[in-house]
Amino acid sequence: MPLLTHHDIGTGFPLVLGGSYLWGRDMWAPQIHLLSRRYRLIIPELPGHDNDLPLSAAFTTPACLAHEVGHLLDVLGIGQYAVAGLSAGGMWAAELALPGGCPRHYSSSSDTMILTMPGTGTPSRLAAV
Repeated sequence: MPLLTHHDIGTGFPLVLGGSYLWGRDMWAPQIHLLSRRYRLIIPELPGHDNDLPLSAAFTTPACLAHEVGHLLDVLGIGQYAVAGLSAGGMWAAELALPGGCPRHYSSSSDTMILTMPGTGTPSRLAAV
């Protein structure tokens, strides 16, 4: 699997932005403008979302998406970060912090999460976070 297409903007503490279904980085334009002055923004582009990567059966669950984002963070040398996710971005962002799921080989971890409408199921699913 090729590395996820991503945008790496600004400097400072890393903040990963997880976008909504079928949206690219443009959905974060106002936040990018302000936050890139203080933070290093990492914005993964999921396959079929504003890039040339084809949709793949490897990206069928939020856990598998989290696995690929975690791999991206490892390749970028990011160990600690904050994450903000909306909808589908909130789903895989929550998975980054949950035990289990897809096999994990990445060493990064989030201290801070902001999830908006992640659709993760019951509140007990997030209790482990």
